[in-house]
Amino acid sequence: TYTNVGAIAATGVVITETVPLHTSFDAAASKPTVWSCPSGAVGGATCTTTIAGAVAGGGGTGAVRFVAKVDATPLQGQQPILNRAAIGDDGANGPDPTANNNVGTATVTLSPTAITLLSFTATRQGSMIVVQWVTGSEQNTWGFHLFRSADGRREHALRVTPQLILSAGRSQGAAYRWEDTGVRPDEHYTYWLQEIEFDGTATEYAMDVARPTTGAYQVFVPVSAR
Repeated sequence: TYTNVGAIAATGVVITETVPLHTSFDAAASKPTVWSCPSGAVGGATCTTTIAGAVAGGGGTGAVRFVAKVDATPLQGQQPILNRAAIGDDGANGPDPTANNNVGTATVTLSPTAITLLSFTATRQGSMIVVQWVTGSEQNTWGFHLFRSADGRREHALRVTPQLILSAGRSQGAAYRWEDTGVRPDEHYTYWLQEIEFDGTATEYAMDVARPTTGAYQVFVPVSAR
């Protein structure tokens, strides 16, 4: 959120966000706000958005939405994610008398993910895709769901597991297998593995599956988003 605490209206207001380190920008999740940077912009990238119209003086306020996802590389231990945002106008109504309050920061500390994911693979077997994953450890894990999209977009992904796949491991981890029979042989699919903890917390791991040529699917490195 932003507030004009000065007495004069601000025009040409621009908000600048710096994508936090260890994250990437998610344009779809940031809607309806439109930012200048492309989806997937990495930590350190600068993103801007322009506020339409003037922000009234004496307490005029508004809000924008900016979403970043934690990178695939697991963060060890308690890791802080620092977000920095700045705001400024075009100066048409004179210099900002309180320019020292135009930058805001927020820090979120992430705990380690509840599971250690050792592998996440998909293999074509006949008319289906067999999705398998192996965990090295599980903490407070209730179970798993799988989501699938044919266009690579999370917002278009449908849950393909009718029921929660219950956790079979604890500190030692476990191996899992699920058969996806609702697929086409010539499609490109993206899967999301969603781990559900006992308190309802959900953590997702994304896997991209390339279009098959000889019946085998190429599997890329999983991506974790919390």
